[in-house]
Order: sequence, then structure tokens, then C-alpha cells
Amino acid sequence: MMNAIEESQHQEHKAKTEGNIMKKRFSHSRAPILLALVAAASLLSFSAHAALVILTASDGAGESSFNTALHWGAVPIAGNDYLVEGVIGRTTLRTPTDINNPAAFAGDSLTIGSNTATGASLIYKGGAGNGTVTVNNLKFDNGTFINNAVTTNGTSTPVTLAGNITLLAGGGKLDLTNATSLSGHEIHVTAPISGVGSLEVWNSSGTATWVGTGVSLYAVNSYTGNTTVKGTGMELNLVDNAGMKFVIGATGANNMISGNGTLHLDGDFTFDLSGAAAVGSWTIVNVSTLTETFGSTFTVNGFTGNAHVWTLGNYTFTEATGILTAVPEPAVWALLAFSLTTVIVLRRRRA
Repeated sequence: MMNAIEESQHQEHKAKTEGNIMKKRFSHSRAPILLALVAAASLLSFSAHAALVILTASDGAGESSFNTALHWGAVPIAGNDYLVEGVIGRTTLRTPTDINNPAAFAGDSLTIGSNTATGASLIYKGGAGNGTVTVNNLKFDNGTFINNAVTTNGTSTPVTLAGNITLLAGGGKLDLTNATSLSGHEIHVTAPISGVGSLEVWNSSGTATWVGTGVSLYAVNSYTGNTTVKGTGMELNLVDNAGMKFVIGATGANNMISGNGTLHLDGDFTFDLSGAAAVGSWTIVNVSTLTETFGSTFTVNGFTGNAHVWTLGNYTFTEATGILTAVPEPAVWALLAFSLTTVIVLRRRRA
């Protein structure tokens, strides 16, 4: 028989044993629940990442996958990213025939082009009146937006490109195809343009001789690639209060506007001088090949203008030449001259 102490120890050991058994049973019973919760969390995490949907075939005449499942496999929805690769057979996405009322692309993003491939395009098919194409996150990577609007009696219809645009490494083009001798064949870009890529404005079908405004930029743009206005008669307009940014580096190292078209500048330039050389020269607008006009509302942010010349410290932008220059202040010149004189004197003494 156990004494009182042994009986107490026995009861304590029994309680601990039964407690451990209950813990194990509870642990085993909730294991499926925990697994289900982990699985659900994984599913939610997976669904939080957007799927990439690639256009499986080009939209033909009379077709549009812009807001249909036609060549996507399902109607575009928020949460997915969409890509028009530009490879053979998968090059073209068309808008609906008549989107005079604003039409917005439903996906999280739409990328036109895949850098190395050529030929990817988003084509505006137009209608009887002015149309608006809205893509909240439109990316160009060697891709093109084309105004191919319906033409009637020698006239066409403008299109507004709204939302947000990013120029990736392959850059983007705004194409006024079929613009020869047409009035009102225009692209109005109200979307701000960012990114590192270049922008080209042109007419792929030939010389543009219409009466209109060509391509107009309405937003404050921050892209840092070059801008080219390509083709006689092609026009690019930077409207009042719109902006373009130029990153200035070592002498001659910067993005610029060039080409052989017409350029109207009524908006604002911003020069990023954070990495600029203290002395140098940079061509911002190639006036030797462009037909350019600086309007009365043109400004250079942060600079002081006087008689079409803009200055900030030792930096000067001259509208007539389209060139930004940096010349040391007189005190700096004096210091350089003194240093040079000192070097010459020391060399003569050594000789």
C-alpha cells in the first residue's frame, strides 16, 4: 500500500499524463484546420499577385479584344496584367469601332511590345466623333499607338489617350497613319508619360500634309528618353502648362528633341542638373533639322527668362540655338587663370 506522499505523487503523475494525452488529441484534431488555413492563406497570397495574360492572336479588321475575351481567353479584368508581344501572329490589339464615349481598359496594366520584338501596336479604330482611350497603366516596350480613325470627306477624328503611360527600354511611337491630306487627324495625350524609353511621333503611311495639330502633349511628363518628330509635316505640340524633362550629365550627355518635323513649344522644360557638369554644352532642341517655335508661354522651370534666354547660375538655355550651356562665373575664371599662371611659373623655375 502507498503512503500519503506516494499517493499524492501518483495522482500528480496521472494528471500530467492525462493532460499530455489531451494536448496530443487536441493537436491532432486541429491539424486539418491549420492545414486548411495555411492553404487558404497561400491561395489568397497567390491571387494577390497579378497573372500575366498574353494576346494569343492579332485582332483583324472588325475585331476587338480591348474589352472582350476574343484573343485573351477571358474578358480583361482588374488583377491581371496584359501583354501584346509583337511576335508574328500576335501583334495587334484594336479598340472597338466606336468608342466616342470614354472606354477604359479593365486590366491592371497593358504592355504593347516586348522590347526585342517589333510590330506590336494598339490601334484606335475611331468613330463618328472624338474618342477617348483610357489605360490606367499603359506601357510601351518597342510598341506603337496608332490613330487609324474612320475618315469621311477628307477629314478624320482626333483621339485622346488618357490614363498613365510608361516608356520602357524599347520606347514607344505615336503614329498618325493614313494622315496624308487629312484634316483633324490628331492624337491628344492627356496621360502623363514617364519611364526611361524614347518617344517617336510619326506617320507610317507617308508625308503628313493635313491641317491639324498632329500629336499634342497635355501633361507634365517625366520620361528621360529622346523625343523624335519624324516626317515633313508631322507636328508635335507641347501645350501650355505641359512639361518635358531633360537629364543633364557630362557635356553632351542628355536626352533631347530631334527629327525633321514641326515642333511647337508652349509648355515648360525642366532640366535635372543634379549630375550636370559645371562646364559644358548640351543640345536640347535640334533647331538645325526641326521647324520649331517657342511660344509666349514657354518657360524653363527654375530659370529666369529675358529676351528668349533663360539663366540659372552659370547655366543658360537659348531658344534660338536650342542649346543649354554652362560657363563658369567670373570668380571661377579668375581662379582658373591664377592656377594656370602658378603652374607656368613653377615649371619655368624648375627649368
